Amino acid sequence: MGGIFVHGANWSSEMASFNAGRLPQAHTTCRHERGEATFSAVFMLWLDALSWAGEGGKLKDPIAKGEIQDSTSILGSLPMPNWEKQVPSELRARVSFELTPECGENELRYPPNIFDLVVIRETFMYLEPEDKAVILRKVKKMLRPGGRVLIIDYCRGRPALSQTFQSHIRRWHYDCSSPAELEELLAHHFEVSLAEDHTQDFIKYMEEGLARIEENLGPSTWKVGQMDLDNSQEKIQDALKGLPEEVQKEASEAAMEKLKLYKASIESDIEIQKEDYHWAKDTWSLERQAAMDGDLLTTIEHTVTATLASVLPTTPMASVLRRPKARPRPRLRTCRWMRVRCAEGNVVVRMGGLSEVPKGVAKPWSHARRVLEKQGLVLLRGLLPKDAVACARTRLLTELKQLKAVGAGAELSPECAEGEVPMPSLLRRLDLQALPEVQAVLEHAALFDATARLLQTDEVVTTCYKWLRAVPPKAFTGPHMDRAYVGAGPRLTAWIPLGDVRCGQEELGALCWVPGSHRDPQITERFKDYDRAGSDGERSGWLASDPAALALPSGCHWESTHFDAGDVAVFGMDLLHTTLPNGQNSFRLSCDTRWQPLDAPPPPPGVITGPWKTAALSHPWCCFAMALLRLLALLRLIPLACSGSCAAQRGAAARAWDSIEPECRDKLEKNRTAAALRCLEGHFWEARGPGQRAGDFFTTLRKLRHDAEMFTYLEQEGKVTAEVKKLFRGVFHSAKKQHEDPDKVFELAFQEDTADRKLWQKANNKAVYWDPAGHELPARTLRAKPAALKGLEDSFVATGRAVSDKFLTDKTLRQLKRFLQASTFYFYPRKGAHLLALLEDGLASPILAQVVDGLRQALPGLLPTHLPLQGLRVWKADNSALPRPPADGPELEPGGAVNLLLWLVPSSALHGSAADALQLFNATDAAERGPVAAPVASIRYAANRAVFWREDLRAVWSGPSWKSGFLQRGLHLLFTFGLAQCEA
Repeated sequence: MGGIFVHGANWSSEMASFNAGRLPQAHTTCRHERGEATFSAVFMLWLDALSWAGEGGKLKDPIAKGEIQDSTSILGSLPMPNWEKQVPSELRARVSFELTPECGENELRYPPNIFDLVVIRETFMYLEPEDKAVILRKVKKMLRPGGRVLIIDYCRGRPALSQTFQSHIRRWHYDCSSPAELEELLAHHFEVSLAEDHTQDFIKYMEEGLARIEENLGPSTWKVGQMDLDNSQEKIQDALKGLPEEVQKEASEAAMEKLKLYKASIESDIEIQKEDYHWAKDTWSLERQAAMDGDLLTTIEHTVTATLASVLPTTPMASVLRRPKARPRPRLRTCRWMRVRCAEGNVVVRMGGLSEVPKGVAKPWSHARRVLEKQGLVLLRGLLPKDAVACARTRLLTELKQLKAVGAGAELSPECAEGEVPMPSLLRRLDLQALPEVQAVLEHAALFDATARLLQTDEVVTTCYKWLRAVPPKAFTGPHMDRAYVGAGPRLTAWIPLGDVRCGQEELGALCWVPGSHRDPQITERFKDYDRAGSDGERSGWLASDPAALALPSGCHWESTHFDAGDVAVFGMDLLHTTLPNGQNSFRLSCDTRWQPLDAPPPPPGVITGPWKTAALSHPWCCFAMALLRLLALLRLIPLACSGSCAAQRGAAARAWDSIEPECRDKLEKNRTAAALRCLEGHFWEARGPGQRAGDFFTTLRKLRHDAEMFTYLEQEGKVTAEVKKLFRGVFHSAKKQHEDPDKVFELAFQEDTADRKLWQKANNKAVYWDPAGHELPARTLRAKPAALKGLEDSFVATGRAVSDKFLTDKTLRQLKRFLQASTFYFYPRKGAHLLALLEDGLASPILAQVVDGLRQALPGLLPTHLPLQGLRVWKADNSALPRPPADGPELEPGGAVNLLLWLVPSSALHGSAADALQLFNATDAAERGPVAAPVASIRYAANRAVFWREDLRAVWSGPSWKSGFLQRGLHLLFTFGLAQCEA
């Protein structure tokens, strides 16, 4: 039986990877006329590609030509829309489908020489170079003699691309090869015989696609029938005549409520369709223009070989016009409605809406200002560091525990629930508002920057007083506008949840608002005289007893969303808002802060805000004690009282920093990296040089195994004597019989004054061999180009993490790997089956100093001068047959403000898949939820890959073990710049 295998990534870089062995795919089952077929997620009709590439008679349908037998099987990985409609019934009867990934457990499912044709469609553009080679090797095995391959992909038209198209391919993570590069790659597996230029065909297809976008998504489709609610109510009442008056009223109100929701839903869908239209039109126009300018080249290359395949690499395919590519969508983009029970009845809330700034949008602050102007509120996701929020939350909970108000976590204490202890209020606790950890969040630099951008002013001020709240169970804030509390004018409120707050009946009580209410004529007219709260400063300003008791005008609705720690909702003084009742047995911690331009008039008399403060504390007499405490903490003259993961990581990093010799540490603080590492290198040789001091006799079985293997390798290289190798191998085999736990520390016992004892003292935990590669300085250390480095900095600023491939030059990579593999400075056995080398105990070397200086020069925005190198560690993995602990990985807890992990050993040394080898978690989430915490990013292992992350993230190695062999032990090189600060 012949067969066709179809593979592609179409619009998903994750799916692009699974045939390279990265991702497993879930399987579902469905039935067709020919029986049962197994599908792996999605599939797309392959005939489009064949018919398009075959124009002009160059390639004909292999089934129509009879080259493939009637009982053809087609296997693949892409969506196949409208199969029943698009494919003739006689063809459907001749073709069966089985869709499954060619990786993981299924990798050896198909024997070699089974397929007549392989179609690889929009796959290479998403893959890294090594993965492209993996797919081609698999294709070669799968093809029958005389089989063919069709490759449809994007290609780079010229070396120097326009800035616009470069930004486009960076955004979509394209890796476009030139036709020559692709042909060179294919030549390793197939013979390419013919190349044709089809750029004009591609331009024509894109123009057709733009016409379809205009037809299906354009302004002509935005019209919605005007829904006359008053007329509808009359018709409903007429239809209900004859029923009891009470029944009529209840049924009429229910029907009108559904009509209002339906109208609001249609309007929301139109808004989303407008954004889809503009995005699709811009994207397709950009790629069409790129093809016209020569940036995007469309080619078809044919190969015919007697034993292998026909290969036709191209750029974008015709069937791409069938549906536009998917794009990143903001969370909760699809709106849904929920009912939340309040004291006065149910309130209907729309989840989601249009108040967020989508990720990846061009000019995000311009978009945020438009959202604020239109919706009245803009949600800034991840504006504040989560670790800083966690510090503030932990400190406040500690204070509440001292009041016996909370028990475990943030739950209400039994004493407080039974009335023995009064419910706490933080609104009048000025001492808690002035705590350094709390101030670090409520007056974070990101808030000054964000509010200044939204107000379009150079400088903003904030009130000294903060509206800090610990909302107990069943409590809430009633509907109101903030102008009643701080006056109308160009002011903003920043609502800051101090922890995750979900929206729902049994949640903590999320912020809820009426979008557009700040300029809705019905609301502004209804509440035009609402301008001042009473003397209590709280409930007297409410417009109703709870959200359900306030009847909203026609066309208005309540809206809410889920909030994560670090999110901030910013809105003006005229927005109608409230919070939902707290449905849990815990306190909701949150705070309102007020902001206005520096030159704006103050609030009206009688409004209690305290003095206003600038980012530079221009009013030093305001909360002077708080400012002094923060200054002392920053100068490390007093400890910063911070608990949680931030404090734990920073404490370990600070202890390592304090262990560095003072004169060397002083040079590091001044960014004199080369001088500092020379200083550390000198101290290392004084302490670890052979004969400098008596060696110790303590070790572990796992370290002995490494040392025996290392000295065996060095003896083969002619770097140490055979006696050293024999000693360590003999000691290891002897100790292996006596000790079962490979990580338990034990002391070796030698007979006095024997040659073995003296040799052990000279060699164990000593600098027996320090590879000269550490002193060889390459001319250039970083291989990444300026555009890639700029993209790396932008990614780090936006998300707190970044990944860069081919980071070091080839020479630097070789020298650094040699230096770290062969040198004898791994003195510290660590949990997770790894040995550790430290900056202050052997790693200090000229080559690493040059790498650090190169990093600082290439990434000035990411590594400013106030973040000196404060730590450098290398973990070397154990790849022996010794028992391994459950948590098998390096301890990547550096506690740095900026952390950089470099991988040096090829991925071929891994004993398993390189996918998701490193996972980044929110540090607070990982500390609170433990194993059930979800990663914010999963990163594939690759040699010469650099991974950056910020202090509020936690890195966890989740990759496989390593293959045996001394040079295949994994190396994790970790740089720490600056110390993590909870207040930053």
